[in-house]
Amino acid sequence: MKKLLTLLLSVVCCFSGISFSACNNTQKDKVGIKYYAEGSSIVSAMLSDVETIGLVPEPAASNLTNKMALRGKTVYKLDLQELYDAQDKAYPQAVMMVKSSVLATFPNIIDVLSGIDNNVTWLKQDGNATQAVDAIKTKFEASTLVAGTLSASAIDGCKIYWQGVNQAKEQVKSYINDIMAIESGSAKTVNDDFFYSGTASGNCEKQTLTVYAPDGAPALAIAKFIKDNTKLVDTLDVSYNVIKANTIPALYKGGTADVFIMPVNLATKFYNTDNNVGDPYVMVSVVTHGNFYIMSTEPLTINDLKNKKIAVPNPNAVPDWTFRAVLEKHGLKYYNIEG
Repeated sequence: MKKLLTLLLSVVCCFSGISFSACNNTQKDKVGIKYYAEGSSIVSAMLSDVETIGLVPEPAASNLTNKMALRGKTVYKLDLQELYDAQDKAYPQAVMMVKSSVLATFPNIIDVLSGIDNNVTWLKQDGNATQAVDAIKTKFEASTLVAGTLSASAIDGCKIYWQGVNQAKEQVKSYINDIMAIESGSAKTVNDDFFYSGTASGNCEKQTLTVYAPDGAPALAIAKFIKDNTKLVDTLDVSYNVIKANTIPALYKGGTADVFIMPVNLATKFYNTDNNVGDPYVMVSVVTHGNFYIMSTEPLTINDLKNKKIAVPNPNAVPDWTFRAVLEKHGLKYYNIEG
């Protein structure tokens, strides 16, 4: 009899257009996660009413809000960073890694790099967003950044600011533990040698220092440096590079960059491996502190996600692991919606 009822239930679900998993009591009170390759795809899906709830990064979140407003619709937003840490409203998303030999030879380079906060102040001034995006596109023509969406509030939502290792060390360690609890291979537990202590070893004899950052908020952090071709050391040339995120591991393991802004989990996994053995990268700062928001066409709280579907970008990457860590912090169970 039980098998017959199960069969009848699956038939009802099929003809009513509901997936069996949605009808299945095993998924009751859980959050359904539908994965997308990237945030821009979720924005498109929400604009076309395919999705009603999505995890979206800034500045794409502001772009979605503006486009919905043109249609007379309101989009509501939950701050993922605040849901992760109600006090700091942040988590260490992207960090700046510098070659040990560069720091040993040019310790004052930190004084220039910490100018990121001034870069953000400049970025929010009228007309400078256009200059910033134009500068980034000279290094990466396919950049997804759009100057028109970079309002001061959108830039603030990117949470770009310099946080040195003394302030960030314990937060980084805690965050790494959190995402490794979600996926053990997501990162690598780090010791104190991962963090710049103020002293380093090695000798840099390069004539040109190279700086790499992925497109998006990390690229915005150095946009003014790119525009001005800011030298990190007076006596050396500098080469700024903006790249696709999926190229980071190979470039990082290859020791290509002298300065690299990158997701913290990748930084922990490869800082002293492959071509970096003997001249490891060390972390000097957290640069972006989480820029993801739960966007919805209806007002909601985190607990309202029960029995609902949310579109999440970048499966098995920092946004996914952080979102799942947030669900667990709030006592919410979840499942993967296939297809």
